[in-house]
Amino acid sequence: MAVADITTNLFNPVPLPAIAITATAIQCALRDWATGVRVKSATEFSSDEWSAIYTGHLRELSRMLTHKPREVDAWTRKLWRDCWSTTSQFLSSNTTETSFISAAEMDDFDDILDE
Repeated sequence: MAVADITTNLFNPVPLPAIAITATAIQCALRDWATGVRVKSATEFSSDEWSAIYTGHLRELSRMLTHKPREVDAWTRKLWRDCWSTTSQFLSSNTTETSFISAAEMDDFDDILDE
């Protein structure tokens, strides 16, 4: 059994802690861009610095789950499907899915070579 087969079920639906840590990491990265130009902040992405933010995100997600369980379940499953559909495991196992680019297009460099 491939690792992808095992992890597929572990993250569908996407667990709220995974969403919370991702949101926290994005918030940390965006801090460096607050001026519109990247300025490396003095703080690192560490639990000392970001655990309160993570806890806040997780608390809000949990509150959403309490108030709208069906909607949150549908959203986290859709999030998983949208993310999974971009992986090589999905693309290699889904032969009915159309490719973004065909093998013939990859082999045809005439338009580039003529320039």
